[in-house]
Amino acid sequence: MICSAILLSATLRSDPTKGGKVEIPITTTKAETPHPKSLSIPIEAEYVSSYSAICVRFNSNLGDVDIDVMNSSTGDMWSWTVVGGNIMAVLPISGDNGMYTITFTLTNGNEYEGEFEL
Repeated sequence: MICSAILLSATLRSDPTKGGKVEIPITTTKAETPHPKSLSIPIEAEYVSSYSAICVRFNSNLGDVDIDVMNSSTGDMWSWTVVGGNIMAVLPISGDNGMYTITFTLTNGNEYEGEFEL
């Protein structure tokens, strides 16, 4: 298998017509396939301003998942471990303006990442 690194990022701004939600595109930081577009990302995430939190949905049981969020504009950081078997997690953050990066690390070493701006 060919190993390749996919480092994609997308920046989305909060859209008031969507009720204060910002979708967070999640990509893989490591891939063991020559066809990155065929990868199925098992994580969905969005920032919900009314909760000042990131809502995460796991599309399969990924085991324990370490999640780190960093606001590169302020330097604030948050970390959680979501226990395997949970289908959803709500991760409270400050909601301060800035550029955020969220990283998901699975016990098998696979990593997923997303970026968003508030």
